[in-house]
Amino acid sequence: MWGAISGPCTLDGACVQSPNYPQYYSNSQACTIEINAANAAPIVVEYFNVESYFDYLLVDGWKTFSGRRRRPSGFTPSSSIFWSSDFSVTRRGWRLCEPDRRLLEEAPAPDEPAFLI
Repeated sequence: MWGAISGPCTLDGACVQSPNYPQYYSNSQACTIEINAANAAPIVVEYFNVESYFDYLLVDGWKTFSGRRRRPSGFTPSSSIFWSSDFSVTRRGWRLCEPDRRLLEEAPAPDEPAFLI
């Protein structure tokens, strides 16, 4: 689902990550990750720890994720993800992955029972 990346964020297999992950990201960084909408799926968060309020991910131009607890797990992006860090405190950052497509294909539809009787 990850498309073109502009800036210092990186693609690692089925995951995208903040600059320098798993080490601390730097001050005053920004990058944009385009989303291949045809392959969009709920985000799996492997790690997320950024400075609250001042360092953030902006998904689809309106949904903001910041801090340690406010993470984009389960959110399905449709257009882009923008990363921004301010001029002071830094942390380890984030690593977001695509879900295992086999699990998505095997999941029951919402109106199907998840178990057999």
